[in-house]
Amino acid sequence: MHEAGHAVIAVWLGIPVVSVDIVPSSLDGTVGHTVCPTLPARVREWHAAGDPWPVPPDVRERLEHEVMVHLAGDMAQSKATGGGSAVTVNESRFGSVVVGWDWHMGDLLDAITSSRAERRALIRRLARLTWALLDRDAVWTTVCAVGAALAQHRRLTGRRVREIAVETTVRAWAGRG
Repeated sequence: MHEAGHAVIAVWLGIPVVSVDIVPSSLDGTVGHTVCPTLPARVREWHAAGDPWPVPPDVRERLEHEVMVHLAGDMAQSKATGGGSAVTVNESRFGSVVVGWDWHMGDLLDAITSSRAERRALIRRLARLTWALLDRDAVWTTVCAVGAALAQHRRLTGRRVREIAVETTVRAWAGRG
């Protein structure tokens, strides 16, 4: 469910997904990958300019979405195994996550916050928002469907993830009728 969580939250936040897999890699020691395209030009340009303050609202929103996609993996895994929403955010893992280019999650958080307290508050807020998304029936049903498809095929295209999202959402809305 871990990679399904990343991929589905990306789709729900409007971030394109290129592919998702649960194929172990001997190169980096990971057991799955969710691949999204490079960040939008406006974000890359802001970063190339030295991450100037104040952070433009559209850049901040896009980077906060990156954090939410990252958080969604562990949260989906916890939800699937009955661990609930009490997921501990392990910031030490942020150093290994590259966002869009050679920029780690911890660096991203440092660039959009001005203090350690603000950084922690932002992580808590984004974790609450991510959990609220995962807790929505249509979203969780999509995570489960993508997880099942990954278990069967081990690799999905971004297009297939989006198709599953549309299919499960339509079924969820039709069931409310």
